[in-house]
Amino acid sequence: MKQNNILPSAAIALLSVVCLSSCSHEDAEFNKDLYRYYIQSTYPVDTLESDHPWTLLRRYWVSVTADINDTGIRELRLYDADPSLGAESQLLVQSDITPGNTATVAYDLAQTSHGTLYAALVTRDGPTYYAPFTVGQDSLTITRGRARRLEYMPSTSLQTFTYLYESSFPVADDFDYNDLVLRISRQAPRSNQLQITVTLSAAGCRKQVAAGIRLPGVSYDQVERVNILEDEPFDDGFPYMYKKMDTKGNIVRDRNGEAVIRLFEDAHWSLKKELDVMGSVEYIPYNTGVPTAEGTPDTLTTLPELTRTYYVFLRDGANADSLRLADLDPFVIESNNSIQFEVHTYKYKFQESIWQFMADDKAAYDDFLAWALIIPDGKFRYSLEEMPLGTYRDGELFGSYGLLNHSFGQWARNYQTSYDWWMHPNEALVYGD
Repeated sequence: MKQNNILPSAAIALLSVVCLSSCSHEDAEFNKDLYRYYIQSTYPVDTLESDHPWTLLRRYWVSVTADINDTGIRELRLYDADPSLGAESQLLVQSDITPGNTATVAYDLAQTSHGTLYAALVTRDGPTYYAPFTVGQDSLTITRGRARRLEYMPSTSLQTFTYLYESSFPVADDFDYNDLVLRISRQAPRSNQLQITVTLSAAGCRKQVAAGIRLPGVSYDQVERVNILEDEPFDDGFPYMYKKMDTKGNIVRDRNGEAVIRLFEDAHWSLKKELDVMGSVEYIPYNTGVPTAEGTPDTLTTLPELTRTYYVFLRDGANADSLRLADLDPFVIESNNSIQFEVHTYKYKFQESIWQFMADDKAAYDDFLAWALIIPDGKFRYSLEEMPLGTYRDGELFGSYGLLNHSFGQWARNYQTSYDWWMHPNEALVYGD
């Protein structure tokens, strides 16, 4: 089913007024159908599919048997490249395993991924045995005769995703998806310990936004504690009351009893811990513009990225191995018309974790589009300020990812095409080198 979004300008103006004056659908004036047409008429892509999953990932499962008589074998790891290459290889997933046993694990890759992966049996103090397998292969037995052997396992990198957010929900804006940009990786060094690393790369909006990471399926009571490797939170020294999450702690109990890692109360303060001459946090776009020869314009300021690593210690009964990177739910809290809204990736779009902003009809804001995107690339180059990821209207393509047959706009229309769009930037319209 496809929706045609072409509306006369007078209708668009009316829809804008209705939406802006009544952001909460509990208000009697809120009209679900009118709202959907308003959003779709202003979205950069003129035809949206109601069944679009808005994901660039595909999940696979593989069963690995450790057929090697080495009592030191303790862990199974999957890599996207030969682990002997060190940092060129990304760790996808870990799981406990012992000699003679089989571990079945899930891993997530971009839909564009094909070719060879590697499964490694890591011993407690000695060598590592590893063997290749192909993407999508459902089983693998590692034997001494088949395995390659590493006496010393070099330091590899972690699979990292980039998360892009529009912070205007539920009101349409420029859809450059750079209002908040996070880079996130995870690993489970122990079955009761989850390590999540978060880099705050950009805050392209002009208002306060908070962020947290919900741990789906992990209750607040299953978390013993959360420590920050760097010893201080992103928003250390925030000068105002904590209102969006109402806590300075690292862990929050959400409305459904699940655990939420509190990242920060304010993205702008986190990147630049200074007040302006009026004693206020300055809400201008950070890390979304282009520096000029004369210097960086005041409204497009370049600042260092900020990284924090969270160690989540779980109590008995919780298993860190089972929570994959793609299962995490990083979300934004932003206000619109004095209402606190949450912006989640499409998989969790109707989740009300900290704030309840929907009534009984959870699909009232079902506009068929994603207000947050997961990009399967930790170095993804996001759009410059006010530059949409991609437009596709009246047959015309444009935007930072607008290459014909490899465009965001074509993928947004039909998720079975152009799902490699994120690999084809227009160099002049994206941030960074």
